[in-house]
Amino acid sequence: MKRPVIKVPYTFLDYLLSWGSLLTLICVCIFLLESFGSLPETVPVHFGADGKPDSWGNAAQLWILPGIGAVLWICLTIVEGFPHIYNFPIEITEHNAFEQYKNAVRLLTFIKAEITIFFSYLIWQTVEISQGAADSLGLWSVLGFLAVVFSTIGIYIWRSYILERVKEEKEC
Repeated sequence: MKRPVIKVPYTFLDYLLSWGSLLTLICVCIFLLESFGSLPETVPVHFGADGKPDSWGNAAQLWILPGIGAVLWICLTIVEGFPHIYNFPIEITEHNAFEQYKNAVRLLTFIKAEITIFFSYLIWQTVEISQGAADSLGLWSVLGFLAVVFSTIGIYIWRSYILERVKEEKEC
């Protein structure tokens, strides 16, 4: 069955999350640029499960995270415009497409913001560790990030089923 192609308009929250995450990425790039001159030649480039640095590299490698963040932001922003191609936990019909698409686009805007904020935190903490102001990321930072992302996905799936149930009840 061919899915309907529907343009889902951004809500205020979608704009806030999308542009807020881009602004966060720009701010962390400015922070990195300003901090770059005071960084030592070698900086942490990888962290173990305990949050402590376990691999060191050239300070220029810190630009990899904002680069990946920018690519992800651009890709997710583009993909948000094509919800009819996503995988959904329920069957998409003419009757439920708009609500399901809106829910899925909201998921992407949240994930985009969460990834950007986490990458920004990683960059900030890496600079802090490099300058001796901190000694690790902390175990809870990675676990917290994973909890937030998986909770967001869980809420999306739950909302998909709730939206479907409400739609079915209205049709009866």
